[in-house]
Amino acid sequence: MLPLFQTFQPHPEICCSRQQYDADLSVFKHSLGIPEEAFHVENHPDFKWKAYYRFDYPEIFRHIAKHPKEARGILQSLCMKDRFFLAYFVAGWESGSVTGNKPYIVNLCRELEDGEQTGTIDVHAREHGKSACITIAGTLERILNNPECTTAIFSFRKSSAEKFLESVKHMLESDFMKWLFPSICYENTNQTQWSVQNGIRVKRKNQAMKEHTVEAFGLMEGMPTGGHYDHRIYDDIETEDMSSSPDQMELCFRKLMMSRYLGRDGGTEQIIGTYYSHCGTIVKLRDLKDVNGDPLYNLRLKPGTDDGTIAGKPVFFSQGYLDSKKIDLPSFNTQILCNPTPTSEIKLKFERFVAVPRRSLPKGRIKLMIVDPAGDKSVQSGVGNDKWAHGCISVDPYFDDMGLSDIFIEDIIFGEMSIDEAQDAAVTMYIRNGRITMLGIERVSTDSAWKHIKNALEATKRYLELHTKGKFGGNMMLLSPAGRSKNYKIEANLSWPLNNGKIHYVDDLPDDAIAGIKSECDKFPFFHVDILDMLSYVYDILADPTLPFYFGPEDEEDEDARDELGDYGGRCATTGY
Repeated sequence: MLPLFQTFQPHPEICCSRQQYDADLSVFKHSLGIPEEAFHVENHPDFKWKAYYRFDYPEIFRHIAKHPKEARGILQSLCMKDRFFLAYFVAGWESGSVTGNKPYIVNLCRELEDGEQTGTIDVHAREHGKSACITIAGTLERILNNPECTTAIFSFRKSSAEKFLESVKHMLESDFMKWLFPSICYENTNQTQWSVQNGIRVKRKNQAMKEHTVEAFGLMEGMPTGGHYDHRIYDDIETEDMSSSPDQMELCFRKLMMSRYLGRDGGTEQIIGTYYSHCGTIVKLRDLKDVNGDPLYNLRLKPGTDDGTIAGKPVFFSQGYLDSKKIDLPSFNTQILCNPTPTSEIKLKFERFVAVPRRSLPKGRIKLMIVDPAGDKSVQSGVGNDKWAHGCISVDPYFDDMGLSDIFIEDIIFGEMSIDEAQDAAVTMYIRNGRITMLGIERVSTDSAWKHIKNALEATKRYLELHTKGKFGGNMMLLSPAGRSKNYKIEANLSWPLNNGKIHYVDDLPDDAIAGIKSECDKFPFFHVDILDMLSYVYDILADPTLPFYFGPEDEEDEDARDELGDYGGRCATTGY
């Protein structure tokens, strides 16, 4: 008999049966005089029950004490039907300050048992029992109900997956489980069928099946070359180190997609983890669609606070422990709030972009065009696709009293393109937007995208001359991050003008372009920022004092002069400069 059976005390906020929960809830509803459809127990803190156990454990344990011969059958049934019983009583998740006997865990276990069993992505706050209840207790429950099933556990590294397997292995090795399930558990095991490295194999009818009962693999290392498993679990497939490496995240995603071929028709899969960025593997999986356009996976999101904000009440932790996590907000956002960029943390608010009709654009504006090439070397060399961003941005060439000019996003092309597609897009944009005063192209290291675009434009009789910083002349500028990180450059260049209403976009931009800008703003700095990066280069161009156009203060005399200059805004009507 497990020691917990003698010492177990129900949690004061958890009742021992559904009948008691429903009965007391009904009385409480009636006493408040609230209509049935309008009542939500979470809105009434005076109501003490926050959960109910699937079974009345104290009554069951008293019955077993009186009728010990019935113990095995009763306990077998509990192990096979009650995920919380396995996680708390069998796995013993009750030591330390974070105990599993809490309403959150009881409700979680019931939701997992009663909810969908495949095609799920469980993104829960760190240390909130997702691995204990899904990967470990769930795997054990599956084995006890069907010893013939096979399970593959995948993590980023094989060693991480082996830790989950080791927990399942130790539970099946316990004297309690050997006594309770002698038809499944071995008294003695050998290394070929019972090891963390090679997998574990319980007693089963089909001993010829090459797949063990549970095996552990790594997505990035230790992937199997064969085998087909009834159930696949993906837990800890992302790490913090990966979040700063797009290549690693893309490789992990591709490896996971390949691992789906290790399943079988009618098999199941579950994905478990925590977000680290808006472009991580779990996000990509969350956004996948099936052939009918429906989500491929069902997302179950459980942040660590009741409203998903930093000010919310903890759903599992104590308030003091939750507060101790808040000293590092970026980590708190991803690990506890399950959101790399909560609303309170958004630095570039899309709502501060000003939409204007195209007919309202200033007549004397100056047009700039920016090309932000893909950073991937394979794309720069003409192989493969990656994200590019082209933009035609016009400038009203007059400073206000803050030294700012209004800029207008008139045209955007962005997305994954090969270098040939990007070159064609740049030429198309340059031609269709009339006179472009300055073409800026990012050049990093030795990439030659600018040469391809220059040559393509010259083939259409549009001739470009390199502008040298500090010297007058030229209509093409090579841009560079100049040692700045992309996120720093974006925030430094865009925050002030954006917050002061100086950045506009024409309201007839394609919907996907507007949605792209909004998405990048909402998720900055934890997401691809191709459009914002392109836009920020406008201010690098405007910072050059030798530009071939005039910027000056706007007063009454300047307005008169501007009218005289007409549409050219200080430029020569012949040359455009």
